[in-house]
Amino acid sequence: MKNTLSHTSIKHQVSKSAMIKPSKIILLLLTLLLVFATLFIGDHLVKSQQDIWLLLTGEADRYQSIVVWQWRASRLFAALIIGAGTGISGAVFQSLVRNPLGSPDITGFNVGAFTGVLISIAFFGNLYWMSVLGAILGGLFSAILVYIFAYRDGHSGFRLIIVGIAISATLTAFNQWLSLTVSLETAMTAALWSAGTLNGMTWDSCVARSGLNQCFYGLCFSHEHTNEITRNGR
Repeated sequence: MKNTLSHTSIKHQVSKSAMIKPSKIILLLLTLLLVFATLFIGDHLVKSQQDIWLLLTGEADRYQSIVVWQWRASRLFAALIIGAGTGISGAVFQSLVRNPLGSPDITGFNVGAFTGVLISIAFFGNLYWMSVLGAILGGLFSAILVYIFAYRDGHSGFRLIIVGIAISATLTAFNQWLSLTVSLETAMTAALWSAGTLNGMTWDSCVARSGLNQCFYGLCFSHEHTNEITRNGR
């Protein structure tokens, strides 16, 4: 009887969380407004509503089309998918550790990824795919360290966060030492990578990111019910 009530309560909470709230509608409208502003607002680009209509119908001049659809639109699309992926990953991580402090930047995963990139650039140069591989391996390495040091007959969200903060501080000190050891050009390249930029983003590079993110989104949403149960401590 108790299990039945518990299961019913969880189903009610899941259905309640799935409802469309006014705040979600407001956020959607603000996102659409920012999309419009990003694409069409700028000096010497769009001067009237007619220019916007020509851009939407594909009848604008070549300069306007390149700026809007090749440069701005690709960066906008990349910002949306990367931002959505970052938000979903943070929400999933917080539901697993059941703590609002549980995020990849607090627990050292981001610092570990930067460590991998810094090592990759120092030894192999500024190669895109080597930097990506270094970020993945660095993030996995920091995650394994947190998992090993936080294990004490099981795991708890609080212990994972405390150990993650310690691992993050250690890797941050290592990154600073390595940045002072390598050349100035290498350190500046790694710092730019760490800060992140959408400059130079093209549609070709967006396609790969979009495909990976779609797989990630599908995996997360397919386990939404499990995440809800975990969040409620059951």
